[in-house]
Amino acid sequence: MFIQYYKGDPNHQILIQRNGKIRRSGLGLSFWYTPHNTSILAVPATSLAVGFSINEHTVDHQELHVHGSVSFRVNDAEQTATRLPFEIDPETGRPTTEGRQLLESRIITTVQSHFRPLIQAMDFEAALRAGNEWVNELEARLKSDPELDSLGVVVEGMHLQELAPAPELRNALEAEYREALNQRADDAIYSRRFSAQQQEARLAKEKLEAEIEREQERESLVERQTANQLKLANTEAESSRLKLSPYAELSGQALLGLALKEFAEQPQHIGQINLTPDLLSQVASWMSQRNGSEGHSN
Repeated sequence: MFIQYYKGDPNHQILIQRNGKIRRSGLGLSFWYTPHNTSILAVPATSLAVGFSINEHTVDHQELHVHGSVSFRVNDAEQTATRLPFEIDPETGRPTTEGRQLLESRIITTVQSHFRPLIQAMDFEAALRAGNEWVNELEARLKSDPELDSLGVVVEGMHLQELAPAPELRNALEAEYREALNQRADDAIYSRRFSAQQQEARLAKEKLEAEIEREQERESLVERQTANQLKLANTEAESSRLKLSPYAELSGQALLGLALKEFAEQPQHIGQINLTPDLLSQVASWMSQRNGSEGHSN
């Protein structure tokens, strides 16, 4: 066929090349062309991403595996097309994959060339913690890299999916980490037990102090009660002494007479009186003595 029709993909920058020169370019162009003197190039116009993997040794000779991805886009399709093969397949009219594969390979190689010196300059533990630092530095380096600029490519961003040690070192680190977790768990258990023991000791101390305080209050109360009872007894004794002191000067006969008078004044309160022979004998003696005294006086 001397003339053919091509319908471009809107996600590609279509370049029409005749006699080795770009005659026309645009997104998703559709046109008639003559195959014998026209080449059609299709360069991706959207943002793309490519994954990378790096195995490198740190300064302390530990192997580190890095996995991530780089997002990029072609910002100068003509420049990219002159460096890499982006011709369409003449039989299907679709873009070939060779150009994109070579472009991704160049980007991965560039990433590795910047990444390896960073890993080699750090010890292993520092490298494991340097993820964000590396991302920021590598993005800046890649955006100003002359090789990528000559390819017509600009890097939009970088992402790290994994920073991992070699399998045998990973196992050792996992064992160490598990041991650290177990130690922290044991420390937490011991801390809870110690706290519980301190709480129990504090409660026991408070209980003992409360009991001591109650005993002291009880002892103080007993002392006050004893003092009050002693004071009351002293008062009653003094009162009785004062009441009975006038009778101390009376004779026995007078006291007996007073007693009999009290009995006579309150007969309703007297149930029974027992007069012993000794008492009657003594009364009779007192009376005879009294009568004798009166007769003698007469």
